[in-house]
Amino acid sequence: MRKKILFIINPISGIGKQKIIEKLISENLDKSKFSVKIEYTKYRFHAFEISEKYKNLLDIIVIVGGDGSVNEVSQSLIFSKTIMGIIPAGSGNGFARHLKIPLNLKKAILLFNNFSLKKVDSVKINDKIFVNVAGIGFDARIAHQFEKLGKRGFYNYVKLTIKEFFYSKNKKFRFKIGKKIFEKNAFMLSFANSSQFGNNVFIAPYAKIDDGFLDICFLKKFPFWEIPKISYMFFSKKIFHSKYWGSFKEKKITFLNDKKIEIHIDGEAQNISKNIELEVQKHSLLVAVP
Repeated sequence: MRKKILFIINPISGIGKQKIIEKLISENLDKSKFSVKIEYTKYRFHAFEISEKYKNLLDIIVIVGGDGSVNEVSQSLIFSKTIMGIIPAGSGNGFARHLKIPLNLKKAILLFNNFSLKKVDSVKINDKIFVNVAGIGFDARIAHQFEKLGKRGFYNYVKLTIKEFFYSKNKKFRFKIGKKIFEKNAFMLSFANSSQFGNNVFIAPYAKIDDGFLDICFLKKFPFWEIPKISYMFFSKKIFHSKYWGSFKEKKITFLNDKKIEIHIDGEAQNISKNIELEVQKHSLLVAVP
């Protein structure tokens, strides 16, 4: 019996190759194994709505897009029996890269002809969900400014990051674990379910996506002349050697906050005006992987 599979395509995500995706699906997906349906998103959160509509009727829902689109579909499929598939078509693709999903569109489609099933964790953040990385501080600031910029691509992201670096400072973060309250001065605070932001920038090199723990990573402000060295450490999975970086693991943690602050959730810019409560939901999402 053929499996029912839906491809949700974000036509405006990062790489701009979505126009050829229908042709590639037709040419490379084994039609003896699958009954295929294709839908296109038309606005933000449309991928979530489409997934909600079909999740109990289909075997696999595939999102063709970046980490933001992946987040929308994952929010729908948490604790569902429906499998999530990913064809990476964003500018960063951090979640897909962590799972070793091919970045090549043809190879990503061929994966479904003979895929493995992996149970991965998700993280509840107040009333939302993320599966890759969320954060406050510098990386949240970059997410907000990048959204305003209106230009995608890795080069524009790097240029913006360097520019904003000079205006950012360490901030005091207060968090609660159990009944104890702690304080940490940091430039950036990241909540990592996977190992990287995207583009192989590894914020938590040893993070495991199925261990039931969240890696809380902090980076202190460093001198501007250390930018090349710190950048190299991020790309080479050696950031843990830096004296400016640190991390710890928790299943549940609350960041105490009483004012409006910038946050990003799987790279998508948002604002929050209350405490940030995070809790890992172990093995809550089924994903098709190589």
